[in-house]
Amino acid sequence: MARQPGMTGNPNPAAAARIAGPARRRRLVWAALGIAALAFMTYAHALGGIGLVGPDEPRYAEIAAAMAARHDYVTPRLLGEGWFEKPVLYYWVAAASFHAWGGDDANARRPNAILGLLLLLALALFLARARCARAAALAAMLAASAAFLFGFARAAVTDMPLTAALSWTLMALFLWLRERRRAWLWLAAACLGLAVLAKGPVAVVLVAGVLVLLAWWQGHGEWITRALSPAAVAIFFAVSAPWYVLVSLRNPQFPKLFFWQQNIERFTTDRFAHPQPFWFFLPILFLAVFPWSGWSLLPVRDAWRKRRRPRRLERVSLARFLWLWVLVPLVFFSASHSKLPSYILPSVPALVLLTAVAMDGGWDELPRWPGYISAAMAALIAAMLAALPWFYGGSSVRAALPRILRDGGVWAAALGTFVVLALLVWRRRWLAYCVLTCALVGFGVFELTGPWSGRLDAVLSARPLAAAIDNACGAAAFVPLPIAGALAPSSPAASSAGPWRPAAAAQAPFANGPCAGSALYEWRLNRDFIYGLYFYLHRAPRDLAAGPWPPQALVAVPRREVESFVALAVANRRTVAAAATPPLGASWTLFKLGPPGAGEQKP
Repeated sequence: MARQPGMTGNPNPAAAARIAGPARRRRLVWAALGIAALAFMTYAHALGGIGLVGPDEPRYAEIAAAMAARHDYVTPRLLGEGWFEKPVLYYWVAAASFHAWGGDDANARRPNAILGLLLLLALALFLARARCARAAALAAMLAASAAFLFGFARAAVTDMPLTAALSWTLMALFLWLRERRRAWLWLAAACLGLAVLAKGPVAVVLVAGVLVLLAWWQGHGEWITRALSPAAVAIFFAVSAPWYVLVSLRNPQFPKLFFWQQNIERFTTDRFAHPQPFWFFLPILFLAVFPWSGWSLLPVRDAWRKRRRPRRLERVSLARFLWLWVLVPLVFFSASHSKLPSYILPSVPALVLLTAVAMDGGWDELPRWPGYISAAMAALIAAMLAALPWFYGGSSVRAALPRILRDGGVWAAALGTFVVLALLVWRRRWLAYCVLTCALVGFGVFELTGPWSGRLDAVLSARPLAAAIDNACGAAAFVPLPIAGALAPSSPAASSAGPWRPAAAAQAPFANGPCAGSALYEWRLNRDFIYGLYFYLHRAPRDLAAGPWPPQALVAVPRREVESFVALAVANRRTVAAAATPPLGASWTLFKLGPPGAGEQKP
C-alpha cells in the first residue's frame, strides 16, 4: 500500500505497539540488570576490604557486639559502660547481623548496606509511581553511584538508618497526600518511629517541617490535622516509645545525657567542638552526589526559570515536596552550632530525586553544561586511581602530591576520561554518558576495596595493628570476643568480673603467651586507632603518658614519635624492642617494654 502524504513510521498503530512493547520490556530488563550490578559493586562488594575507620565505626560496632554477646538489647554499652550518644536501631540491626553471619567488620557494615539498597529500591519505585519509568531508572542510577549514599551505606554508623527510615517516611507521606489511602499514612508513621529509634527526635522535627511548610505552601492546612490521626499517632508511639521508656527506667541518667546533651546542647552550643560557618552544608550537599554534582544544578536552574510563570499545580506538587525535603534538613542543620558532613545525608535522596525528575523532564533537550561539570568530576576518579601507586609506595599525601601533579599518567587518565565524556555530552548521547559515568564509579569502588584495599587498610584502620598485637602475643593471650561469651578463666579479672564485662577485661594483663604479665598501652596514638582496638581486641589500651611506667608492656606508638618514645623509655630505665613489623604505609609501630637488662634498645 502506498504511504499517504504526511504518514511516517509504521502505518498500523496496533502493530507498532506490539513491536514496541517487547523491545521496551527488554530495555527495562537490561537497565534493571545494569543498575543492580552497579548497586552491588558500590553498596555490597567487599564490605570488609578495608577495616573499620574513624572513631565512630569501631565504637558502634563494639556496642552492637556487646549487645549480641550479653543479649541485652536495651542498654547500649561500650566496654561495659552505658553509652547514650545515639539510640538503638543501628545496634539492633548490627547485633542481628553478628548473630546471623559472625562478628567481623564486614558484618558490622552489612545492615547499612542492606538499608541502602532498600532505600535505592524505594526511590526508584516512588518515582515510578509518582512520575514515570525513565525518571525511576535515572533515580536508581544516580542513587547507586552518588558518593554519600553508597559511602554511608558502606559504613557502620547511624546516619544511614536515619536517612533510610526518614526517606521512607516522607515518600509514604507524599503518596498518602496524593492518593488519600490511609495505609500510606500508617506506613509513614511506622517508618517515622524507626527514624526516631535511629537518631532521636530530630526525625520528627524534619518530617514535621516538610509537612507543615508544604501544607502552608499549597494552602491545605487540613493536611496537618489529618496526619495526626489517632491511628497514625498510636502506630508511631508503638514503634518508637517502648525502647525509650525501658532504657530510661534501667538508666535514670539517660534522659539528661541523650535528650539534653546529645540533642539540645549539640544543636545550640559548640560543646562538641564541631563549629562551622552557616554555609558549610552548601558545598557538602553539592559534593554529596559526586560525580553527578553538575546535574544537581539542573533543578536549581529549572526552579529559577519557573519562579514567575503562572501554572496550575497538581493537588500535591512533587517538585515543591522534593524541594522542601532538600531544604528543611539543609536549613535546620545549618542553624546548628555543631556541624558534621554526615548531618546533611537526609537531604541527599531528595536531591537525587529532584535531579532525576529534572533530567527526565528535559531529556530530549538537556543542556550540555551540567554534563561538562560532571564529566570533569568523573575525570577525578580516573586521576585518583592512576595516582594510587604513589601512595602504595609509602608516601604521605603531602609528600606525594607534587610528584603526582607531575605524573603524565595521572594527567593522561584524567584528560582522556574527560574528553570521552565531553564528546558524549557534545553529541548528546545521554544514555552512553550515564552508563560510562556509572561504570567509572563502580570500577573505582572495586579498585579501592579490592586490589588497593591492603594499602588503605594499613593507613586508615586499626585492623593491621590489632593483627600485629595478636601475632606478637598469640590468640590465647586475649579475652574471648564478646560474641563468644564469658571471660576466659585464665584472666586475672575473671574471678571478680562475673558475666562478660569488657571494662574489666580491657585492663587485664595478658594471661599467657609471649606477652604474659604485660598490659596493652598506647602512647600518643591517634584516637581512631584507639577506638579501633575496642572492636578488634575488645579491650582499651591504657594511656602510657597518664601514669607510672609498668615494668612490662606492649605499646603502640605513632611512627613519627618513635625517637622521642625510645628516648623517654631509656630515661625511665626501660628496654625497648620491636614487637612487630608494620605493613607498608602504616602510621604506627609496636614495641615491647621490659625492665632494665631484659633486652636491647631497638628503635
